Amino acid sequence: MPATQLFELTPAESVFAPFNDPAIAPQLPFRLTPRDGVGVRHRYNWDSTHLTWENCPAGAVAAVAEVAVRELPDRFDQLVFCVVAPTTVRIQFEIGCGDRWTPLGEPVSGIGRRMEVTRDLTVRPFDAVRAIFTAEAGQVSLSLQWWGAAESALVRSLIAARPRYDGRWEGLILPPEQWPEVKFARGLLFSEGDLPTLRARMTLPGWAEQAAILEERARKCLARRPEDDIDGFLPQTDLRYIRAREHGRATYFTEPIITGFVGLLRDDRALSFHALRYLMSILHTPCWAQSAESRARGSVWDQRCFNEEMVLTAATLLLDWYDFALTPRARALAQQALWDKGVATIERDMMKFDYVFTMNQGPWFCRARILAGLYLETVWPRMKPHTDLAAADMKAGMENYVMPDGGTDEGLGYFAVTLHAVLLGAVAYARARGVDARTLLPPAMAETGRFVSILSAMEPGRVLMDGDNSIDVIVGDSIPILATLYPDPVYRQLAAACLSKRRAPSYFDQYITEGVFAFILGPEKLETPRPVVPTFRPAPAYRAPHQLAAQCCRPQRALAPRRRQGPRFAHAF
Repeated sequence: MPATQLFELTPAESVFAPFNDPAIAPQLPFRLTPRDGVGVRHRYNWDSTHLTWENCPAGAVAAVAEVAVRELPDRFDQLVFCVVAPTTVRIQFEIGCGDRWTPLGEPVSGIGRRMEVTRDLTVRPFDAVRAIFTAEAGQVSLSLQWWGAAESALVRSLIAARPRYDGRWEGLILPPEQWPEVKFARGLLFSEGDLPTLRARMTLPGWAEQAAILEERARKCLARRPEDDIDGFLPQTDLRYIRAREHGRATYFTEPIITGFVGLLRDDRALSFHALRYLMSILHTPCWAQSAESRARGSVWDQRCFNEEMVLTAATLLLDWYDFALTPRARALAQQALWDKGVATIERDMMKFDYVFTMNQGPWFCRARILAGLYLETVWPRMKPHTDLAAADMKAGMENYVMPDGGTDEGLGYFAVTLHAVLLGAVAYARARGVDARTLLPPAMAETGRFVSILSAMEPGRVLMDGDNSIDVIVGDSIPILATLYPDPVYRQLAAACLSKRRAPSYFDQYITEGVFAFILGPEKLETPRPVVPTFRPAPAYRAPHQLAAQCCRPQRALAPRRRQGPRFAHAF
């Protein structure tokens, strides 16, 4: 057998069993052996190798998963096992040579989500590693993410060698006392001339409360040093595809936008400078993916360009709003980073995966393509055809996403967050090209009020807990923006109820920035919220979760529209 192929994560760590990569996993020297488990099987998923058994006596060994390993370099002194297992499963990792097996520490119990188990490598030579799964319940589903090896001293050295920044960003951000009058680079969603109107909105009923919430959030951000979280990859609160040591770092998606917007509204240079520190932290992050797993040497696995799209949106808006506060060097750095780290990856996914045009992903990804394209057009004239293509792609994707009668294949959760992204792209492009934003969306968008009303709860702003809703309120800013774009009374009646609230955190929070865009693009006058649920109305095209289950690529979550071949932004593990 040839030497085991290694897939480098960092100079100190390599994966020898990338179970998460469906192009590699079926080729691994992997063996799953049933013991007392009934119906033991495995399948290669898009982001893991999925193990299941139908039944097993409590306390018995259900199955053993084994990988042959040959000629692992001596510099590695640890093994790392990345798995997702329920709390009803105990796992014993062992290392073997021939027929002799040695336990690697004590058994561990699953925690119901992803975990990394690190064990010292004290036995050599060896030719295999294995995991023994003991069941405490009957039917079980778990997944193997990857198994790898680490050189512990070098891991510590690399962590210690992370660059440190003082937060002044001299040569990139002008000192606040030198800032000229506010002047935007492009005016993507609004311009400096709109600031007096927006400031006046801060005193209006409904909007005053919204402004207070935004300012409260912005001032909380002042306590964070965004530079502390600069690493090789973006900070992320979604724990499914990041390393254990990367936990506890808040994203750069939302805080920069809120802080930067409130800084402009309040003419508060402390907030504005803090927003620019976020921007510099973004620009000095080498890769805008969420973790090394998306860039492992020799692997092409990724979870699509969600992280790149969201941080590209944040960075572009800040570059638009604060062009006046940046040096020429900062602009040059930003323009290249937008393309190399953001646009290029999004373009790859739009070209590579046709399925994204049949669901929410493609139109969503077009938001940052449009925003960044419009910004870059100001210095790179050849960007204009690219921006036009992004707008056409967004419309084409939405024509597939929205059914002719205004329904979608999903519930209001995905509908709301999808439109939250798409409407920003449409508005920015319409402003730049001097067209009506509604012409950039399918005609069926005018019918979506029926869909919203049927899936709403009686209390305005709340939704039926059906399908894809991880929270029982409409999240995002789409309803207030729709209330401005479309005459349907449903949107006007719900707009005020859909503004940001001081509520418990939601799964969606890591993917959307609530409040800012409603404040910018929502109606000037907010109506008193009213119930929109009809007494009787034929439901638009909508397939309930049980009808979609057979198409879903991820277990435990039936949210798939017509064709599903990859990830979406909400999934089970």
